[in-house]
Amino acid sequence: MAEFMKPVRDEAGTFFIPALDKKIKIVEWHEGDVYDTVAIPAGAVAAGTNFQFFNNIQNKDPIDTNITTPNKIGAGDEMIVNRIGMYVHNAVGQIIPTPTTMKQVYECGYAEFKINRKLVAEGWLMAFPSGYGLAGNTTEANQGIVSNGVASTAAAMTLARPQLITTDHDLFGMLRFQQRAWIPIATIAAINQMPTLLQAVCVKAFYHGMVKSAATR
Repeated sequence: MAEFMKPVRDEAGTFFIPALDKKIKIVEWHEGDVYDTVAIPAGAVAAGTNFQFFNNIQNKDPIDTNITTPNKIGAGDEMIVNRIGMYVHNAVGQIIPTPTTMKQVYECGYAEFKINRKLVAEGWLMAFPSGYGLAGNTTEANQGIVSNGVASTAAAMTLARPQLITTDHDLFGMLRFQQRAWIPIATIAAINQMPTLLQAVCVKAFYHGMVKSAATR
């Protein structure tokens, strides 16, 4: 008995039907994120310091990134991006950043996202609520639950125009700390215009949307 469908080599999710002499592609959709993480050391942050996402995935596990090729989504995948977010981790191993440290990152960081060098979104970190995070009360000393906005994906801002990305697109995300040199020194001394972090923190950047993948690989 002849085979009904044969997988096509090097074409993920594509099958050949001999009886019809045609190819079909079997795919599946799921909602998810394409994300990457950077680590910011404790101490004074110099003006103009940049942290770039999606370009350095060496030695990173899935908890910190889910891309396997720098600046690219999965091979054969497509994604309709409807939301972009940033998230400052409430813990990094045994390091528990205080609310003071997290507020400094959120309030002093500037984010920029590009697809194929085209600017998609930019603004201060608070403009990119993640919709994720902890919520509730805590009795920890010198601690509190901190999240950017409400911990609800329904409350997170979406893009006015969804973006389609494939493996032909390059993803770019950047976190920069800039000095507010316009503020008079008599108001805020230059030495106080940049944050000094009490603890190291990890920050995630992500593209969220609907991902189309081959049903078999």
